[in-house]
Amino acid sequence: MAPDRRRNRALTGEITLMDPGTVFYEGTNSNAAGYEGVQPRIVNDLERQSRDPDYLHVAYRVVAAKALGHPVTRAESNRYWTAKALAFVRAYPLAALRLTARKFYFALQSYEPYDLATMARKDFLLSRGFFIPFGVTVALALMAMLLRVRGIAPLVIFVCAAGVTLVIFYVTSRQRNAILPPMVILAAAGLATWSRLLVGSRRLRAGATLIIAVAIAVLLSITGPAQREDAAGWLGVRNGFDQAIALEQQGQWAQADALLAQLENEHYRPIRENRAVSSVAYYRAVAAAHLGRDPRPFLAVAEREAPGNEHVLAIQAALGNRSAERLLFELHDPFTARRALQGM
Repeated sequence: MAPDRRRNRALTGEITLMDPGTVFYEGTNSNAAGYEGVQPRIVNDLERQSRDPDYLHVAYRVVAAKALGHPVTRAESNRYWTAKALAFVRAYPLAALRLTARKFYFALQSYEPYDLATMARKDFLLSRGFFIPFGVTVALALMAMLLRVRGIAPLVIFVCAAGVTLVIFYVTSRQRNAILPPMVILAAAGLATWSRLLVGSRRLRAGATLIIAVAIAVLLSITGPAQREDAAGWLGVRNGFDQAIALEQQGQWAQADALLAQLENEHYRPIRENRAVSSVAYYRAVAAAHLGRDPRPFLAVAEREAPGNEHVLAIQAALGNRSAERLLFELHDPFTARRALQGM
């Protein structure tokens, strides 16, 4: 690695070319849901305007430089975005803790989250053949640990060391592939050791271990709302929530509010990352304001459903909440914050 570091320093003036700060922000912000990185819309807009490969990292530095008022190095850009992520953690510690717990579960779950269109296409093509779900592999690997198979400590350490990055940053199948080889070896060791128990005198232990492994595999293979919402985002599936947003955009506030009230009664929880506000209550608040009703009760719910979201904070600021306006600029870059305020 030393020659690579010297070359990087000679060509760019920096030792490492990685952007851990921006990636940390992508997985720890008010719109992050645990799957894939969620960028500010301004960063996405800049990326789409460029034809350069992998311009996303450059876009982050451009936004940081404009926000700070001077050119920034890669390290300065990373510090800027890390500070934004930590501001979210300080402002909403319970939400950040829930997000971390979700990422831990998602890292072990069978669902295959994409972050690139090429990954989605490969998953679709490969899904026609036989495959072992990731959750089953995890269950078999845990079987090796429960049975205390000798010689697996290096594999367990590698899995933990590589797996912790999924919890710190975010979960995608592409990043999770790094722990797949040691997980497969652990799963094979667990299955082989368990089969030897069957032919020995420890069938009771084998049965108990099997029950635990099956229970874990089932729990890790459940497709829940988070998985369905993520898949719908990739497939472009529209539902009642999207229809309600479209109605609001057309100025049909009463019809939109009726549809949103129905979704609220069904306890529907949208996950839209940076594509829309992940809160039914937020859009009910917007509808209430246009229908001459008090939006504040809905905003209180929206803040719990989408803590720190720029649009929720912006509408609170528009209603005279100075602390919400201050928090808006602490959690978000100034361009995102101003765009949200202008949309009120």
